[in-house]
Amino acid sequence: MTSRIALSVDARGVMLAQLAGLLDGGTIRIYSTATAAPATPNDPVPDGSIVLAALTIATPSESEIDAGTITFNPTTTEAVLVTGDAGWVRAEDADGNGVLDYNVGTGDEAITLPRVALVTGEPITLAAWSFTLPPFVES
Repeated sequence: MTSRIALSVDARGVMLAQLAGLLDGGTIRIYSTATAAPATPNDPVPDGSIVLAALTIATPSESEIDAGTITFNPTTTEAVLVTGDAGWVRAEDADGNGVLDYNVGTGDEAITLPRVALVTGEPITLAAWSFTLPPFVES
């Protein structure tokens, strides 16, 4: 039998506010396609992973929480550290602990970039990024 948990908009808002608090002043690390993202953000970054860019998350991290969606403030603009193709992204808290792992690309991925081919020295920022907590979870 499938279990189903339904969440109210208020419950989702409280959960997202806690998520925002975890991310305040944290870091977004963009990794190359050299390795796949780990199974969960609690897992260590796989050996051989290459950080292409590291962006600081604003404090407060969120600009709006509405109807189960959190919209984050823009990150800092930083220079790309290493040339490569972006494959996945980890959002970390201010202590460097993994909080969220995202896929990244130019289409329907969770983080959308104008292009995945990043070049050393070019500026990069996440001007707009969001996360939606679904109204129900089934397992």
